[in-house]
Amino acid sequence: MVPNDATATAATWHPNPRSADPSEANIQPELGGRAKAMVVTDSRAAAVKYARSFRRICTEEKLDLHALVAFSGDVPDPEITALPGTRPPTVTETSENPQLKGRDLAKVFAGPDEHVLIVANKYQTGFDQPLLVGMYVDKQLSGIAAVQTLSRLNRMAPGKSDTYVLDFVNDPEQILAAFREYYEDAEITTESDPDLVMDMHAKLEQAGIHTPQEVDLFWEAWTRKGAKHTDPERHIKPAEDRFGDRWRRALLTGDRAERDALIDYRSTLTQYIKAYAFFSQLVDYGNPRYEKFSAFADLLARRLRGFTDEDPTPDEVDVSDIVLTHYRLQKIREDDLKLGEIEPKGLTGMTEAGMAAARERKRERKTEIIDKVNRYLGGLDVPDDYKLSGVESLLAEVVTDHTMQAIAHSNSRIDFAAAPGMKTVVENAVWSVEESSGAVIKHLRDMPWEDLRAMLMDVGLYERLQEAAS
Repeated sequence: MVPNDATATAATWHPNPRSADPSEANIQPELGGRAKAMVVTDSRAAAVKYARSFRRICTEEKLDLHALVAFSGDVPDPEITALPGTRPPTVTETSENPQLKGRDLAKVFAGPDEHVLIVANKYQTGFDQPLLVGMYVDKQLSGIAAVQTLSRLNRMAPGKSDTYVLDFVNDPEQILAAFREYYEDAEITTESDPDLVMDMHAKLEQAGIHTPQEVDLFWEAWTRKGAKHTDPERHIKPAEDRFGDRWRRALLTGDRAERDALIDYRSTLTQYIKAYAFFSQLVDYGNPRYEKFSAFADLLARRLRGFTDEDPTPDEVDVSDIVLTHYRLQKIREDDLKLGEIEPKGLTGMTEAGMAAARERKRERKTEIIDKVNRYLGGLDVPDDYKLSGVESLLAEVVTDHTMQAIAHSNSRIDFAAAPGMKTVVENAVWSVEESSGAVIKHLRDMPWEDLRAMLMDVGLYERLQEAAS
């Protein structure tokens, strides 16, 4: 299992020289004891939990260490379970950092009495703190995000010769590949198409899922001072309902063309958000409707993610009652990543062809999954679609298990595969799924556990559980 980051951080900074944590000897003495560290978390709720855990541990162990937590907006208090029909109180960066007293967080962190900064999507870019020596990463990083985040450590300071990263989730080769792409010279091999935003906007409007009037009403509520958070959501609901009605009808009638059109709408919606965020920094489109729709699309895209073939009417998943009981701290590997002389591939601009390629890659992934399923079910004399349907049904059943979601969210892939409760959940699920592909389900029920587990891991069970838990 991966460790509790707050615990790991406190242990790293613990002044006891007999500590078993090897990074303690590397980081704590740096810069004459003035070195600072950053903890990168994957959500605002996680950042709040880590900060509270860090402070609690420091108090219990009487450590003279202090942490600040940085995140945007407000977030429901992750340690309070709301009563039915009510919402938990929210916390903010200000409420979680009473020592700020109205001062700028970055300036306070620069002072000698602050040692650790716990962040969630803040201070990962453009943050200059030369005393940063250590970084604890509990968030998936890739591409430019990996480079920008880890580069917070490269600011120079007198006496600073080494930096250290303790990464709980990322693969070293992927991080190295990200840095190689931007090392010394990053060349754009294809030009970006600024008309992409307007083209996708027109395509989405023609789909008939939302109306321009709903976007305008949403924007007015979104930007109105003092508006409740439910006000903008009211204007998202009609579009969500239209999508849901058409989705359910397509599934009931077997209308594959309509289903594919709705999937394309949902995919294009997400791509529009990315395209507008990129091009709006370079191009003045001269019309506020593109900005309005970007905010509308962001919220609508989140609402539409839950519609699947297995669950045409998705419900919100409440995981507030899950309690993490323990962690295990284990050093998995230590790497010295060197950029070397390998030539980077170059950067690709944003184009319609690139967006279409992304959709094509999704179709290719389906073919890839069928190939993987056939490694385990190749001897079964049924069509590939039946095999895929049976395995997908089993995956969908397991993914709904809240405990498995929590285990996947809190553990590495290797440790998750060895989770003792996994066998029971999968065995229960394989007897619960509908027998739409009877021969496949019967075969799955008769498979040895090791083969069944290997197949589920191979076709993405861990990744789907992580996505469901996020």
